[in-house]
Amino acid sequence: MFSVSILLFFGVYLYSYYFHPKINNNEILSPGVINVVEIEKARRLLIEKEIAIQSFNYSSGSASLVLIIEKGPTVYFSQTASFDKQAELLGKILDSLKSEGRNAKIIDIRYNRPIVKF
Repeated sequence: MFSVSILLFFGVYLYSYYFHPKINNNEILSPGVINVVEIEKARRLLIEKEIAIQSFNYSSGSASLVLIIEKGPTVYFSQTASFDKQAELLGKILDSLKSEGRNAKIIDIRYNRPIVKF
């Protein structure tokens, strides 16, 4: 019995190490999602738009990308829409809020119309 357990353990180890496809940690994959968002590319795009990032990661609970802006709102991105267009929309919303002198707590751009909560 012990020998079978050892053989099974090494079999699983060898399979996972040599034969199982490796996953690139820079890509976020989610079942049923149309596109794959590369975190580093998205970070660079946000930095180019001069959006100060505190944290940026994948939320498995809502199947979306979550961005927390330094001294600013939490932003939810859709994975089914173009990230470039969403980042452009976020830049416009932030510029509009800045010109109005308002601070949002949450900006949700996962839907057709963005939701801004104060």
